[in-house]
Amino acid sequence: MKKRERWPLTLQVEIAAAEHAIQSPQDCPRFQGCSSPVCPMDNDWPIRVLEKSDPTCFYLTEAVKDGAEKRFGAAGLQDLYSLVSEVGPAIANLHPRVRDGLARARYTGSRMEPVPRGASS
Repeated sequence: MKKRERWPLTLQVEIAAAEHAIQSPQDCPRFQGCSSPVCPMDNDWPIRVLEKSDPTCFYLTEAVKDGAEKRFGAAGLQDLYSLVSEVGPAIANLHPRVRDGLARARYTGSRMEPVPRGASS
């Protein structure tokens, strides 16, 4: 992956999103039931406000766990994994509560159940 530190954060997010099939929060498999205000698929996540009681994106917490890339792949979510892995560190740097939550999530078991290939959800 190319380094993008020299570009403004919002431009980095737009470039990351453009490189993946996931283009907006509505493309997320959990969109209908999600209430996280900071979504890695939202180009405006850097300006979103995160309250103490707000949840962290499910896929952000799953992407930091051992074997995450394989689980995302088995579920057919490779593009989502790529985007979340690329944008996740910037989100964690901007939001200390997310950073701390991801550090804890790294040591917990996955809650992601892969969908067998060819099965519809």
